[in-house]
Amino acid sequence: MNAYLEAARPRTLPAAVAPGVAGTVAASSPTSQLDLGRAALALVVALSLQVAVNYANDYFDGVRGVDTEDRAGPRRAVASGLITPQAMRRAIVLALLVAVLAGVTLARLVGGERLLVGAVAILATLGFSGGGPGAPPPDLLRRPGRLQGMDGTVRISRRHAGGRPRRTAAPGYVAQVSTTTEPIRYVELDPADSLWTAFYTVAPLVLVGTIESDGSPDVAPKHQATPLGHGTLFGFVCSPAHATYRNAVATESFTVGFPSPEMVVAASLAAGPRDAAGDKPTLELLSLSPARVVDGVLVDGCRVHLECRLERIVDDLGGSALVVGRVVAAFASHRALLVSADDQRGLVDSSPLLTYVHPGRVAAVHETREFPYHQGFHA
Repeated sequence: MNAYLEAARPRTLPAAVAPGVAGTVAASSPTSQLDLGRAALALVVALSLQVAVNYANDYFDGVRGVDTEDRAGPRRAVASGLITPQAMRRAIVLALLVAVLAGVTLARLVGGERLLVGAVAILATLGFSGGGPGAPPPDLLRRPGRLQGMDGTVRISRRHAGGRPRRTAAPGYVAQVSTTTEPIRYVELDPADSLWTAFYTVAPLVLVGTIESDGSPDVAPKHQATPLGHGTLFGFVCSPAHATYRNAVATESFTVGFPSPEMVVAASLAAGPRDAAGDKPTLELLSLSPARVVDGVLVDGCRVHLECRLERIVDDLGGSALVVGRVVAAFASHRALLVSADDQRGLVDSSPLLTYVHPGRVAAVHETREFPYHQGFHA
């Protein structure tokens, strides 16, 4: 069955048709002529609103993690991946647009007061499933002790009397994470034997810019990079043998750029080898601009630029060092700027994020979901 037809939930459509048919029959009489055109318009309004509310329910429950691939009963299009959230949003808008066009036409024939009824119906369509801005997943409120996440139901372990937590199994064990998925078999790893190449981890991919001793620019990609704390400190891990480390120490400054997915090749060029003279020829293929405040260089096209003054160096991290700077200037593309919480859902669609999937892969983040914070949680 077509995914959109399945998501429209055909079995629910008679519930929209029945009131219209009943009203049409009640309005007709031997002395009044039945207007089939008006009846058809009313039917279109009812059906399109019902389809819109079904699409909205599928969308909101999917992006909030209320529905998952493991749900009991009919599958849901967004949760199962049959339809992307952005495509489902377009389907909702299209269904509502059909209802509006048919409703406005009908109102012009029978009376403008019907427009108010239509507006209330559209608000009810979205409010029924959306629950209002920032509404937490209903499952989180109804069933304490269980958390409905993106990948199934996680049972929260309860404490015994006396406050001591239950003992967990030893490494190399099997855990039942969900009653609807097969158990996970855990394999013990040796922390001393290439731990971080035994599984994938996700981190931001950034381009760190510095100035060489001869005044030429240097750019290098880094993935162990993150804000430190909730203030203006930013740090990245780097080998003391790399030019980035030496330049940052010498100039006491560096820049950080967050590239978009289209800049993967630029990030690769920034990691190019140096020639016999110690230069990095691949940097000539990048579009660079001088930093505004610090002694540094910016890679054009990045979503966000940070300019940092060196704050401290933490050495002896297993042959690496943590370079910490304080952000003294920052610039963000208008496409990446998060103005309000309402922007969160659509922003990643229009300005996807580039991430590094260690070891050796990259990914573009086109879709996010709200984290199901527990009721009463305060950051």
